[in-house]
Amino acid sequence: MNLRPHHILAGTVGALTLLAASVLTWWVMAERHRKEEAAIAASRETPLGLPGNAANVVVPWDKVIEELHFQESGIAETAISPMQPAHMAPVTPSGAAVDARPTPLWMTHAAPPPSLPADAKRVAIVIDDMGVNVEQSEKMVQTMPPEVTLSFLPYGHGTEKQSREAKEKGHEIMLHLPMEPLPRTGDEHGTIQIDPGPNALFIEQSAAEIVSKTEVNLKDLLPLIVGINNHMGSRFTGNRGAMRPVLELADKLGLFFMDSLTTGKSEVKTAAQGLALPLLERDVFIDHYEDMPHLEQALAHIEARAKTHGKVIAIGHPHPRTIEALQKWIPTLAEKGIYLVPITEMIRLEQAPRDDTDSPHANP
Repeated sequence: MNLRPHHILAGTVGALTLLAASVLTWWVMAERHRKEEAAIAASRETPLGLPGNAANVVVPWDKVIEELHFQESGIAETAISPMQPAHMAPVTPSGAAVDARPTPLWMTHAAPPPSLPADAKRVAIVIDDMGVNVEQSEKMVQTMPPEVTLSFLPYGHGTEKQSREAKEKGHEIMLHLPMEPLPRTGDEHGTIQIDPGPNALFIEQSAAEIVSKTEVNLKDLLPLIVGINNHMGSRFTGNRGAMRPVLELADKLGLFFMDSLTTGKSEVKTAAQGLALPLLERDVFIDHYEDMPHLEQALAHIEARAKTHGKVIAIGHPHPRTIEALQKWIPTLAEKGIYLVPITEMIRLEQAPRDDTDSPHANP
């Protein structure tokens, strides 16, 4: 078949047009991808912002909001975009603002609440100092039931990997926030200053520095945690002014704070006045002494306190004998009518309405 010149020209123009359209489509998609990557990179370089305060810097929402499970918090229908901070309220088609306050992180990241009788005896065990001794922390993750809560030091070599692994196994995760301890009495040379670790909080720091360092400690664990408890901190938690910025930040982020009670002069409750965040306190240290007789004695004390008060919060550490003692003790709780629960169950228990006049534990 003989092709006339105008046929050849038309075919060539058509091919070039198709090629040009393909190149244009590729360029548009590449440019869009480049802008998205640039926005993500910029957000990761900014300090952590605070939901609920538009004056603060931008939260890296591409990293965080995806893991906050907004579809479970009941606000998925508000159509918040992945790059839109939660404090920016969407509007209805009529233009009226709707309530877009996110569910607090302690609820969003919590394990499913256990179904227990109202009068059940509950024990929450928090293992802190996680992530530093990588081998022992891994044993905790692998051997403890998911009801055991794990609190990770932000600077631990195993923290990033093990915290996510533990979350996948059903454990609730906390930040073990390093704070200034009181000096210990030393030898004839005087007192000994104890180092709580990198980016620790000290009472001499300004409120802005305390917030900044707390944000640094939170940054990698924020997509996982339900709350914060203090690492050391016998001096810091005893200072009302120093504690206030920490509690305000936790309140804005929707986290709870658990006082490890490393001092009998804690000012945490006083510093939290006027804030809405839940507060918890440690009742028993499991492994203040690490030999087996003392460990067994501490566990027996937990049982007795659970039967008397109905609930206990205990703190332990990833020590070899602590792991051994817990492995033997935890399976015996059910037959004693005691239930091991995640730490957020203690908040629900505190918030549940009840008539104390009918409680067997009511004060006379």
